[in-house]
Amino acid sequence: MSAQRMGEPTDREPMSARGVGERTGEPAQPAATGTFTRAAWMDEDDATDTIRDYLIVGLRDAHAMESQAITLTSTQAERLEDYPELQARVREHLRETEGQRDRLERCLDRLDTSHSTFKDVAMKTAANFQAMFHAAAPDEVVKNSLASYAFEHFEIASYKALITVARMAGQEEVAEVCRQNLQEEERMAQWLDEHLPEVVEQYLQRRASDEVAKH
Repeated sequence: MSAQRMGEPTDREPMSARGVGERTGEPAQPAATGTFTRAAWMDEDDATDTIRDYLIVGLRDAHAMESQAITLTSTQAERLEDYPELQARVREHLRETEGQRDRLERCLDRLDTSHSTFKDVAMKTAANFQAMFHAAAPDEVVKNSLASYAFEHFEIASYKALITVARMAGQEEVAEVCRQNLQEEERMAQWLDEHLPEVVEQYLQRRASDEVAKH
């Protein structure tokens, strides 16, 4: 075999020098980074539409989530007469949650769409079943407080994700609404974190003294 001439192309070049796409005939994929990178095969309009569609899905999910929260919270608020401080805070957060739902509706209007009636009904139905299940428990107030604490953190995670999607979609007003909702959820989660031990203590004290304790 004759020696390779200087400058003659070789099939043994490292892949990094020629690129995966060059060797396979397929477009090279962008390296993963901490920011959004449009795939080589996706044009700008496709990327924009994909993000916008996902934002709409997320907003509809959030609207259904807040509809579920309203059903749960309103039921809880009616059954906390023996825990006045907790009842007052739950009622306050109920008003906040109604405001969150309304703000999400305005965001969907801004995107020329609306909330999902099917998702809303499904989540409200789930909330009613949860309320019925907890109402049968002797420690209803404790179970509801634990569920509320967990649900607040689910909402917090949901809004953090939505803020990212809204920013990528160029919808800064939507992102600001999600930040406002997020702050309210974080405050409620913090309140529950601080008062959960007190609720448990009150429940056990009332039960030990043969008072109505479950709610």
